[in-house]
Amino acid sequence: MRLKTGIGPVGMTEGGLTLYQFRYVGLPTVYEGVTAQEVLAHHPDAVAPLPLGLMTVDYAKLGLEMRVVD
Repeated sequence: MRLKTGIGPVGMTEGGLTLYQFRYVGLPTVYEGVTAQEVLAHHPDAVAPLPLGLMTVDYAKLGLEMRVVD
C-alpha cells in the first residue's frame, strides 16, 4: 500500500476480497485491484515479497486480473 494513493473500496470479489481503485504514487492512471496485505491474510501463496519490504500479488493465482479504470 506504500506505493498506492487515492485508495478506495469499490466492491468485492467472488472470493470475498475487497476490490479497490487506486493510483500508483506519481502516476495518473487509475487501477482496480486488491491489496497484498488483505490477500496475504487469506491466500498467502498469491503474495510474493519484493525488495524493501514491498509485496506483489499474483492475480492469476486468485483467478483475477488487475484492470485499468477508464
